[in-house]
Amino acid sequence: MEGLELVLVEAHKVKGWQWVHEEPLWVTWPLEAFVNRVPEILKPYHRSLALHVNLIDQLRSHSISFEKSREIINTWIEQPWLEDAGWQAAWEDICEAEIERW
Repeated sequence: MEGLELVLVEAHKVKGWQWVHEEPLWVTWPLEAFVNRVPEILKPYHRSLALHVNLIDQLRSHSISFEKSREIINTWIEQPWLEDAGWQAAWEDICEAEIERW
């Protein structure tokens, strides 16, 4: 079992399933929504971070050409994992619903 799933199980033991499924942690999202939705949102971000690490490793070479460096920087600017997954829109929706005056 992963960390968030363990939190869900422990919350069930202490507070009960109704609390886990219905009691909002912020404004509208109960614990169950955080456990089930947040990992989906974070996957593209994690992949993007892995891409950034790879790109930085390539840029560290002292023999890299200017053209190759420019290519790498353009890849970083594109943010392909984040753009494809639409994580930003999902995260914005969560914050708009949950955080006052977002």
